[in-house]
Amino acid sequence: MTELSINWVKAALDEKNIACVDGDRVRSITTTLPKMSSKALQQALPHVLAKELIGSTDNLYFAHSTQTADGEVTAWCLTQSQYDTLLPELKDQNIALAIPDYIALPYYPNDWTITAVDQYILLRDTVNGGLCQQHNLAIMTLDKKLNAGNKPQRLHLISSYHETLNSIRDWAKLHDIDVINESYQLPYLQQLPASMSLLDKRHQPKIRSTGITAAAITLTTTILAFIGISIGSAILHNTVYRNANQSITQQITQFKNTHLPYNMRNLSVPALQKRISEVSSHQNSLFNRLNEQLGHFLHRNTKATLTEIHFNGKTLQAIMTLPNAAWANKALLSLPPEAIGEHTVSADTSVAIDLTVTFKAAS
Repeated sequence: MTELSINWVKAALDEKNIACVDGDRVRSITTTLPKMSSKALQQALPHVLAKELIGSTDNLYFAHSTQTADGEVTAWCLTQSQYDTLLPELKDQNIALAIPDYIALPYYPNDWTITAVDQYILLRDTVNGGLCQQHNLAIMTLDKKLNAGNKPQRLHLISSYHETLNSIRDWAKLHDIDVINESYQLPYLQQLPASMSLLDKRHQPKIRSTGITAAAITLTTTILAFIGISIGSAILHNTVYRNANQSITQQITQFKNTHLPYNMRNLSVPALQKRISEVSSHQNSLFNRLNEQLGHFLHRNTKATLTEIHFNGKTLQAIMTLPNAAWANKALLSLPPEAIGEHTVSADTSVAIDLTVTFKAAS
């Protein structure tokens, strides 16, 4: 995602102003997670999104849907700087709802709706999700979706005289997909998501890992890149920049002592860069492995309702509620060997029980 300004158009529905935001700036990601509370979902999504996105999720703004019955959730993602630029514009226009423009297409279950605008195609394939892609990448994008097992029953093409849509029509025929030509006035606002808006005030939490916050990882990477450039300049012009080099050295020392755990303060700049990269990569990889353990556990214990999750960079703690002590004891028997669980004790065997399970990687 780039740092370019976002274009948007205003439409009206039921006396409410709705902003349709340029879809090539807003990425839609749909994933499936164990059923969990809204608070737990806020904690989990940054890690899950990190698998799909380049860069730290601390620099990301996202709005997300509620989970479906099978745990599916969709997030709309854009950079925090883009959101900070966009928000005042929308507030000035008294916008009640903001959506990516591909959501302003009609939605048909099990089908795809596609139109062509300017240099892009817009595609909507779920209630909350879709994409925006350049014309010259349209067929490749459709092939990728098809190869991922997402074959639609039909394609609904709007404004069917566009050259790119003719190519898509030929592509559909090649893959034995029926095509229906539609005529809609866009933006089509009759099937908007009930619980999503880019104006959602919910933000992802800052997540701590191995003594470094995710925010510090981003800050460290940025500062080290700047320091590396500055040091290179200082070495290249040693005489002129001797004082600057001393100043930079002081900045490095101050930064290490302020933002980094004690055991990392004596690392050289290259070693620190490598360590930061390893920590960031390991953090998200470990979370996903532990989250998979949690998913299998919840699949075996359908009476459990997940209320919170906490990840500290080494272990994943899940807090859940079960109908009574009998169900809690049954759940404890199904824990994987690396997990530890305990539940609240009550004299009344019929009341709901809170169960806390800590998952850790196999040693």
